[in-house]
Amino acid sequence: MWVFEGCECDFSSISLLELLQMVRAYYPREATRKKTAIVTSTRLHHAMAQLFCEEAESLALAFSLKAFMNRTEAEAWLLEA
Repeated sequence: MWVFEGCECDFSSISLLELLQMVRAYYPREATRKKTAIVTSTRLHHAMAQLFCEEAESLALAFSLKAFMNRTEAEAWLLEA
């Protein structure tokens, strides 16, 4: 779970696609994680997280990404089979 609460996100110096390519390049090949929840506390950050998740889907990462504004919902999704 990635938690972005009470922070300032500034993607002005890097594109979402470049960031996702870095995630894909450095993701451990032996990892068993299949899901990553992104929790945000503002609507703007949530919208940015949703765009990030959509871009991730197009790259076919080894795991799914989903954005949430509620930590409990994110935890429940992560624990689903």
